[in-house]
Amino acid sequence: MCSCVGGRSLLNEIGSLVSKEAARPRPTVTLQYSLRILRHCLPHHHCRTIIIKHEVLNCICKLRARGGHGSTAASEEWTKLCEAMARYPDGATAVLATISLPALKPT
Repeated sequence: MCSCVGGRSLLNEIGSLVSKEAARPRPTVTLQYSLRILRHCLPHHHCRTIIIKHEVLNCICKLRARGGHGSTAASEEWTKLCEAMARYPDGATAVLATISLPALKPT
């Protein structure tokens, strides 16, 4: 997932897709599946670094803060992603930094 092909990795593309889907007024089921893929990549340090760099947590937290929860399944995947990330020191730091921002308080 992390290996680059022509300077692009699948994980980078999924991170970009999550950002685009979260910015939509009504996210599609693609958001749910993308978050699930990211969650399965978390055990690898390099993958976590890419996910943190793409600010996936901030994008989803902004989506939730503006009231566009999308599907319940996507919200569940976001919660599972945060729980899985919090198991690692760098992931826990990213989760705490995201939820501590006043403008990004999840609902």
